[in-house]
Amino acid sequence: MRERLTVLVLACMTLIAVSHNVFAESQKERDLNGFWVEISGRGVLVIDGDMATFSTTGDLKVDDRYQVELNGNEFTFLPSKNSSTFNKAMTATIDWDEPVLSLNNNRYRFIPAPDIKAAELDGYWAEETKKGNTLEIRAMQYKNQASRYDFYWWKVNTGYASYQHGVDKDVPLNIVNGFVFTNPNLSDAYRHYAIKREGDTIYYVDSNGARWSETKTNTLRDYQPPKGFRDMTAVVNQYQ
Repeated sequence: MRERLTVLVLACMTLIAVSHNVFAESQKERDLNGFWVEISGRGVLVIDGDMATFSTTGDLKVDDRYQVELNGNEFTFLPSKNSSTFNKAMTATIDWDEPVLSLNNNRYRFIPAPDIKAAELDGYWAEETKKGNTLEIRAMQYKNQASRYDFYWWKVNTGYASYQHGVDKDVPLNIVNGFVFTNPNLSDAYRHYAIKREGDTIYYVDSNGARWSETKTNTLRDYQPPKGFRDMTAVVNQYQ
C-alpha cells in the first residue's frame, strides 16, 4: 500500500512539473505574439502563434512569412516558399528579461513595439541635444489626430557663434499599427518607427538608422539664439 502511495505521489509530482513546463512554454509563446521593431530601423517582425511575418518597410504589404518553432530561449524561423528576405532556416535567441529578440547572428535586434495612439500625440513635443560645439533643438506640434505636424528646428554652433533655423508646416503623417510613421504623400521607402516610450518621452529611429526622442511639453518650444550670433541659414541654403 505504501509503495503504491509513493508511486502515486511521484506520478502527481511529475504531472505537475510537466504541466508547469507546458504552461511556461505556452506563456512564452503568448509573450512572443505581437509587433516587434528592429532597433536600428531595419524593419518590423510580427509573430502570431507559430507564424511570423517580416517586413523591411514596416507596412507588411510585401510579406515574408516563416514558421516559428520555440525551444526555451531559442527558436527557429523556417521560411515559407514565398520568403525572400531570408531563404534558409535561422536560429534566433530571446532575452526574456529585456526583452530583446536577436536574429541572424545579432544582425537584427528586435524589441516589442509600443502602441502610440494618434490622440496621444496631438500637442507639443521637443528635443534638445548637444554634441561638441553644436546644439540642436527640435520642436513639434502634432495636429488633427496626428494627421499633420509642424516641425521647427534650430542648429546652433557655439564655436562659430552662428546658427541656422527652419520650419516645415502641415507635413502629412500616417501612423500604422501604432508605431510606424510615414508621409502618405511620398512614395519612397523612408519611414520612422517609435521604438520605446518612457513616461512623456517617445524614442524613435528612422529607416536610415538615425535616432532621436521627443518629450511632451505644455507649449510650443521656442528658442532665441544668443545675442550676437549670426544667422547663417540663407548662406548654407545657397550651397545645398
